[in-house]
Amino acid sequence: MVKSWVINVKTSKAKRDFFTSQARDISLDFKYYNAVTPKTLHNFNYISDEYLQTKVFARPLLKTEIACAISHRNLWKKLLVEKYVNYYCIFEDDTFLNKDIVGLINHDSIKQFDLIKFSGRKNTPNKLLLDINDKYKLFKLAYGPLDAGAYRISKKAASILLSFTYNLTHPIDIMMDRSYDHGIDIHSILPYPCNTEWRFDPKDPLYTDIGPREFKYPPNSSFFSKMPTRVNRVRTSFKKRMSHLKLILKNEK
Repeated sequence: MVKSWVINVKTSKAKRDFFTSQARDISLDFKYYNAVTPKTLHNFNYISDEYLQTKVFARPLLKTEIACAISHRNLWKKLLVEKYVNYYCIFEDDTFLNKDIVGLINHDSIKQFDLIKFSGRKNTPNKLLLDINDKYKLFKLAYGPLDAGAYRISKKAASILLSFTYNLTHPIDIMMDRSYDHGIDIHSILPYPCNTEWRFDPKDPLYTDIGPREFKYPPNSSFFSKMPTRVNRVRTSFKKRMSHLKLILKNEK
């Protein structure tokens, strides 16, 4: 059984109305999860080491990024104590839905997979596994597509990702993408039945309150202070290449 949740800041009525309208039109059954905010972060256990984040990611995480991560983590925890539910389908409240998503969430052909992305912002190396129907296909990815806007997750994946993301070194979508580190295979349905867009105009009703992501080094950074981040990026690039190679060489049963 699959249960669907939508992460929404309770005061964000525009986004709530936007998602509710879409869900009503396609008969999607879901519940809202009141998102964690920077003001409520003190209620939760996690590690956020700004020095480590700067070392591996070039900058500390924004409080809104941390709150977003904790919201996803809290739903994973909730899934683990469910008696009769095996999977959660998790949406962020600014996600655009295709009407086909309802049929895909519970499709018999994808029941055994632990982590399936229904949306993605990057094209990553992939391998076709099966045809779901005449329109959609399931692919295995070498690593994730930089998106946490819509996905289905199993209890097994939730348990592993909870451990992996307890120390928040990167935004949650990036940490979820790192299948070469946490070991959970990432799959996607293409073409994606959901779409997310980052909107940085504060006047936009779907304004992305995490804000523009700034990956530049802090001002006046020395050559030596940049070295750990550069080394980490080279290491990550190597892992991605190896993951791609394994995807090509491995025969799927």
